[in-house]
Amino acid sequence: MGFCAAKDHFRGTGEENIPWFEAVREAEGPDVDILHDAPGCGYSFERLRFGWFEEPLDDRDLTGLQKLYDTLEITNLAPEALISAVSGW
Repeated sequence: MGFCAAKDHFRGTGEENIPWFEAVREAEGPDVDILHDAPGCGYSFERLRFGWFEEPLDDRDLTGLQKLYDTLEITNLAPEALISAVSGW
């Protein structure tokens, strides 16, 4: 249909979500970015050709977020929820 990305909100653990990511990758093909919004999901640092990772760790886990940014080569969006909590949105 011409889409260049697909965003999900899977809420499971890494082990639970990986089969879903694999199914999305198979259905969408290699040229569509997978955009994963992951609040509340616990992960190790696996890679599945994501286009970005949104809230992959708890907003207040600054050490973990820094490790993630240093480990992965994809864009990470964080701390969206923390900004909302501080600003009162």
